[in-house]
Amino acid sequence: LLHSLVDRRRKVKQWMKNTSDRHKIQQLDIQQQALKLTAN
Repeated sequence: LLHSLVDRRRKVKQWMKNTSDRHKIQQLDIQQQALKLTAN
């Protein structure tokens, strides 16, 4: 379970790097922060 959360967060962070839409970046940032908190 922990590995899948960390892997999912890495994917979300990669999507953030490949996106130029500010609104989408904000949504992805919230998602990766939630995954980080859940994993910790």
